[in-house]
Amino acid sequence: MSRLPFIMGASALLGFVASAGASGQSSARGSVSQTANLAFAERVAVRALRFSRGDASSFVVSKPEFTNSGWTAFMKHFNGFVDGNGAPQFSSSFTPVGPAVVVGDKDGVLQLRIPGKLEHSNGTSKTTYRTAVNVEVGGTPLKVQRLDWNTCVGEAARTYCM
Repeated sequence: MSRLPFIMGASALLGFVASAGASGQSSARGSVSQTANLAFAERVAVRALRFSRGDASSFVVSKPEFTNSGWTAFMKHFNGFVDGNGAPQFSSSFTPVGPAVVVGDKDGVLQLRIPGKLEHSNGTSKTTYRTAVNVEVGGTPLKVQRLDWNTCVGEAARTYCM
């Protein structure tokens, strides 16, 4: 089975748990603007993490909804897992399992976490991960400035990913 890019090292997971536990979290849906931003972030997260093995067009469908720097950072997660034509070497889907949780709002950039399940398949095997997708959105027009994720296990999965 080939190595998939979403397996997190212990230090990265511990850093996530420490920083997430220290943040003032709120799942309250605030203003109309914040609600629209949350809906946008959830929609982009699902689209960005849903693609088919060998299909380059499904891999870049959400690119227009990112800032240039946000897209560049997002694509770094896939180094080594994209063929010469820009097609992913595995399929992926993300399914939220709860509402987005606001973890910050700094200088007009909404920072949130979306708990969910991330499923990967490479043609011969399939793995499902408990995941927290971290998204930062802001600007006019509204764009994703950051989208990454943490795979959670054990207590972290119950506390931060579900």
